[in-house]
Amino acid sequence: MSTHAKLDLSTLEQLRAISKSMLAFANLGDWDAVSNSDIERRQILHKQHDKCIEGVNQLSRKQLIGEILAIDIKIKELANNERKSLMDKELRQQAQIAAQTSYKHALTPDTGL
Repeated sequence: MSTHAKLDLSTLEQLRAISKSMLAFANLGDWDAVSNSDIERRQILHKQHDKCIEGVNQLSRKQLIGEILAIDIKIKELANNERKSLMDKELRQQAQIAAQTSYKHALTPDTGL
């Protein structure tokens, strides 16, 4: 039985709430809070691992799972954008330092005899 089939609606709603919080934290750039929320989400999943729920509305479960997965995709996109932004900033800083060094070197008189 898949992990999705083992989760009841209240657990999925709890996971969705945490996922929404994660997305809000990601939008704010608070990646520590995103990570902490992800740990909380994994703990819930771990506790539910052996619990099998039968008779749960399949459509509701699918909708909740779809919502959670869509939120996760948004979080990943935000994380990738943040990573790219940090890499671009680092490259710009390195280029600026190289230009300053080159400029200073060009202004330093060559004392080679």
